[in-house]
This record gives sequence, C-alpha cells and structure tokens, in this order.
Amino acid sequence: MPPSQRILRSGIKILNCMPYIIDGATYREIAERKFSADHSLNRFENSDYEIPHVRHSVQHTYSKNFGIIRFKADFDRDVKISNVRDKGHISLHFQRKGHSLAKFCDIKNEQPMDAGQYNMFFSENYRSDLYFNRQPDFEYLAITFQTDYFLSVLESAGAPLRSLEESLRTGATFALSDRPMPTGPALNMALYSLLHSPIADNLSEMFINSKISEIIALQLSQYTGITSRRSVTLPGKTLEEVYRYIDRHFLTIHSLADAVKEFPVSEHQLKLGLKQRYNTTLYELLQRKRMMHAMQLLKETGMNVNEVAMEIGYSNATNFIQAFKRHFSVTPKQYKSLS
Repeated sequence: MPPSQRILRSGIKILNCMPYIIDGATYREIAERKFSADHSLNRFENSDYEIPHVRHSVQHTYSKNFGIIRFKADFDRDVKISNVRDKGHISLHFQRKGHSLAKFCDIKNEQPMDAGQYNMFFSENYRSDLYFNRQPDFEYLAITFQTDYFLSVLESAGAPLRSLEESLRTGATFALSDRPMPTGPALNMALYSLLHSPIADNLSEMFINSKISEIIALQLSQYTGITSRRSVTLPGKTLEEVYRYIDRHFLTIHSLADAVKEFPVSEHQLKLGLKQRYNTTLYELLQRKRMMHAMQLLKETGMNVNEVAMEIGYSNATNFIQAFKRHFSVTPKQYKSLS
C-alpha cells in the first residue's frame, strides 16, 4: 500500500494527497444547520449548487428548536471537505447509506460511520474535516437541536440522564459514544416515518414534532441502557486486544470460539463485552469488515465477483451479491463498474 494512504477500521481510506479537497465554506452553502425564529415549520431543497465530483441533493426541514438535513450524493472520487465550521448545536448523525468519517478538532478519536449506524455530537464551535470515499448512493440524515431545547428534555428525564446534562452544560465538544451505535429497528422505523410522512401538509408540523420527540426518547433510552449495564472485566488480555485480533483476522474467524482461542476469555465474556463496549455482535462486526474488504478488492484488484465472494468466505456468489447489496445498496457488479 502506498505510504500516502491508510485504511481505518471502518474501511474508509484517508488519502493524504489524493482526494479532491473542498473548502468548508462551500459545504456550508448546501448543508449549514438552520433554525427558524418561531415554531413554524420551514422547508427547502438544494440541488443546484455545484460541487466538483459530487452529484447531490439536500432537503432541509427546520423549526425553532430543531432542524433536519437529508443529504444524498454520488461521489465520483474520494473527497475531503476541509475546515468545516458551524455554530453551536447538538446533532444526531444517522448514516443511512454508504460510509463517512469526521475528524473534529476537539474530539480525540476519529469518527467513522457505516450504513445503519449513528452517534450524537455536541460543540459550541464546530471545527472538523469530513472524508467521503468514492461511492454511489450515499445518504446521511442529521437532526440538530438548539442546546437549550435539548437540555430542557434532559431535565425532564431526571437522574438517569444527569451526567449527559452536566456534560452539555460545560460547553465541551464531545461524541456521545466512542464508537458509532447501531440504529436498530425502533429508531429505523421512526426515521422512516419522519422521512415519509403519511400526514397531510396541514398536519405535518404536528406529526414531525411528534416523531422528533419519539426519536429523542428512543435515542436516550438506548443511551441509558448502555451506560447502566455492568461493565465487563476480562482477565489477562483486554477486550481492546481481542477486538484488534478480530480486526486483523476477520477472514478466518467464524465463531466466538475462533475469536477467543488465543486469549484467556470465555465466549460469553466476549459476547457480552462486544455488546457493552462496542454495541455490536461478533456477526455484525465480521460482516461489516468483510463487506468493506470486498469493496476494496472490487475497486483495487482485477478479481471478479465470484473470486471476491470466495475470498471473503462465501461459497455461493448469489448470497454474497445479496449481502453486498443490503450493505451498500448496489450490487458488486454495479459498484465495480463505477470504480
């Protein structure tokens, strides 16, 4: 691999010299967070503003306390959006399709995100770089909140969310979770309803407000569930070391037994640890790694679809094609034709 690039755990490449660089001011023209002066619901779409190598559409829906940004794009090459700045707000970022990575100036860890994952971010003064690989059919949904409004929600919830409330009041930039969290069926259903309202226009404001409240409740419920679980202490090798082992050997690991054979850790401990620390299962982790590896092989080698399927452990190419399409919303053949 050339020294000018490295691959993150999510499979996203950070290319030190190769991506097309877009300045943050240009990005703000299409995706700046907006709030209105009153509680009326406002909408507009933006697809006319041209960005080189990016075909996009952006839908904005916003009110006094919240804003919704639905960003869809086809990236014809790797893109870095440099020095993105934004005013203070709380943001729930849902990766609907594709994958992305954010590097915040005041958050230590990089923030990769794959389809079906989300996280919450807060800052009084956002400064970040955003990275997008060449990919078709990308989509994210950002739901942003005025800080005072979100604090009022936390206050009404009481003691279980006190630590989160205190973190927000300090004004320090943070990500709610060290790693992206799975969206899950309940949140997915609420997001789908939010984006495909069955309600007539004259009642849509009431409906959207109710869905926003539902999404906040589901997200906070997941957060309190994660933080209230008993932490798992693994003897000998740490959970992080087991995770790194899985990360390196994902093509040869097929079970919990395979994952723990090199460590003094039980299968139950690993299963519980993955869920508590990373909010995932071994199957989900392996599947995500294999699909990202398959994408890399299709893009960077001359292997055909059947060869890639065999390489990542599928004896049946049809099953691989179906799994790839579920993960990336395109077939391997379609992706290869774009690479």
